[in-house]
Amino acid sequence: VELCKEPKDLTNDEYNEVINWILSFNLEKINIKTINRDFSDGILVVKILKKCFPKFVDLHNYTKSLNSENKRNNWTTLNNKVLR
Repeated sequence: VELCKEPKDLTNDEYNEVINWILSFNLEKINIKTINRDFSDGILVVKILKKCFPKFVDLHNYTKSLNSENKRNNWTTLNNKVLR
């Protein structure tokens, strides 16, 4: 696996592949507009992990948000409760 030192833009094919992968989880109420923004609060990651590991994720611990502090809280909660 090659790690990128700098972020790169996805090609249209790569972007579509990522979107299709996300949609394959059949998440409720999902409407991807801008993938960076949609993933920034961690909610989509939490929902995907909930599908894969339902015993480890409690959705009530996370809030959809545009606020930086709430986004940080979501990611901190995810790191401490699920990804440890």
